[in-house]
This record gives sequence, C-alpha cells and structure tokens, in this order.
Amino acid sequence: MLWCYGVIMTSTGDDALDALRRSFAARPDISARSVLVTIFGDSILPHRNQVWLKDLIALCQPLGFSDRLIRTSIYRLQQEGWFTTERVGRQARYQLNSSVVADFESAETTIYQPPTLDWDNTFTLVVLPSSPPTGSPISATVESPKSQSHHPDFSSANGTTQALRDLDFLALAPEVLISPRCPPDTAFAAVKHHGLAESVSISTSKVDQIAPFQHRLTIDPPANLRTARDRYESFLRRYNQVPDLLASGTGPSADDFDHFVARTMAIHDYRRARLIDPDYPTALLDHSWPANIAYSLAATIHAATATASGRWVRSVLSPDMDAPEPPITKGRFPPLD
Repeated sequence: MLWCYGVIMTSTGDDALDALRRSFAARPDISARSVLVTIFGDSILPHRNQVWLKDLIALCQPLGFSDRLIRTSIYRLQQEGWFTTERVGRQARYQLNSSVVADFESAETTIYQPPTLDWDNTFTLVVLPSSPPTGSPISATVESPKSQSHHPDFSSANGTTQALRDLDFLALAPEVLISPRCPPDTAFAAVKHHGLAESVSISTSKVDQIAPFQHRLTIDPPANLRTARDRYESFLRRYNQVPDLLASGTGPSADDFDHFVARTMAIHDYRRARLIDPDYPTALLDHSWPANIAYSLAATIHAATATASGRWVRSVLSPDMDAPEPPITKGRFPPLD
C-alpha cells in the first residue's frame, strides 16, 4: 500500500507515479512558468544554455502543460529578459541571457548544496527611529556602526520594518530588529531605499545567550521561515515514497521518461522550499526543523534518477553544434557533514 499526495495507492508503482504526476499538474500553486525555470536549471543547463522551442515543449508536456500554455509562458519569460531568441527557418531557439545564467549559478549553490547552518553567534542589529528599548537581551560590544540615529522620519518607519522583515529580520521590539544572516550592507541598502539612512543605527553584535532569540523565533517567526517549513514538510509527504518506487522494478525504474518526471516534480518542490528558506542557524531552530531531512530525500531522488533522466533529456534535445559549453558544472547534492 502506497501513500501518494494524500491518496492511498494499492496498485502498481506506475499507477502511484502517475497519480503523483496528475496531482502535481492539478495543484493551484504549480505554474508552467515556474516549472519551465526548474527544467531549465535542473535538466538543460548541465548540457547547454540554449534550447530549441520544440525541445522545450517536449520537456514540459509530460508535466501536464498544454502546448499553448508552454508557449505563452516562454514568451512571458522572454519579455521579462530571461532569453534572447534566434529564428532559424520556422524554428526558434532560446538562449539564456548572461545575467540570468549568473542568477541560475547562484541558485545552483542554494538548491544543490547542503543548507548553510553554521553560525558564530553574530547578529546584524537595526534600531529604527525611536529611543532604544531598555532591557535589550543583547549585551555585547557593538561593532562597525553604519550610522547614528538623528532627525527621525517616522513616516518611513513602517515601510522600513516591512522591508527588513522581507530580508528575514526578527523583531525583538517595534523599533529593534535582528538577523543572524543578513549582512549590514544589505540592511543599510533597504533602510536607505526608504529614506532613513541617517535616522537608523545598524551594527553587528556577538552574543553569548541566545535563548531570548530562540523564544522570539518560536512565537513570531518570519513569514519566509513559516513558508519554508510548510514547503519542506509538504515535499517530504509527497515524495517520501518515490525512492521505493524508483527501486521497485515496477515503477519508474522501467522508463527513462518516468525518471525525468519524478525528478522534475521533486526538484521543483524542493527548489521552492530552499529558495525561500532564510537559512537560520541550527542553534536558533527547534529540533524538528526539516531542512536537512528534505535535503537528504532530494539527494536520494536526484541520485536515483540522474542516469535515466539525463538519458531521456539528451534524447529530446536536438543536436546543436553551436551550443556553448554548459555553464553548470558543479557537483550536486554532496553528503551532509
């Protein structure tokens, strides 16, 4: 008996995988545009950074998207500056712009390398226009101040607070926000954007006692941290049976095409969790934080599908002697320390 995205399956692995594929295509949070990005980053860039439109359609259709929807999504990505287009007769070839390749390379490290959870107990501290609260749990020497607070502009404080929360800052008090990850320069850029560069104090502080921050993170976690947990847990529920299906002999192990589908779905959902995860240090998170377990499952699925999925992708991609060397060459999913 197999559990597959909320449906108990009692038939073959092929049926279970097909049920997972159909449920994936029917989910309201799945878009052809986003899946196109996953396919390009996961399956195409290891081979080349350009692709014929007909090949891209052939790679996307198994995930349940119509020819028209795929074309529309590619057109929108082109309008957003992702691709340059070359027409050869009646065929169109799409190549990633160099700036987009750089974005993919940055995302490559986030998605395919272990979560970065080490930390030296240093926070970036931002104090917004107001008198700093007394009894702050931070009792450490303040280093490298960016500015001193004067002439407060209270009209911009709310926008600044939201901008810092979008950078995964944690509010200790209405005017005091901290982050264990965001560099001071990044925080300063957000503050400057809202016109408070001369009214806000930004510094770094190293702390000995982290219990107050752990407590605050438990009762009021940043939105991205909550979303990341939800997505990790959904990923684990949806794909925890896929390695068994791949090894069963009756499931996708029989078909390169099915390996590609299983891999693309899993990497897409794992990617959505990793790219929103603020990577808070392990020391600040509770023991149930699922990032490492999700990484291990994604690594297992990736390894189990790598050969067959890659073989199917190469069979779909048209020979292209003009294609440059693949920009993605790093090893993916190394073991956790």
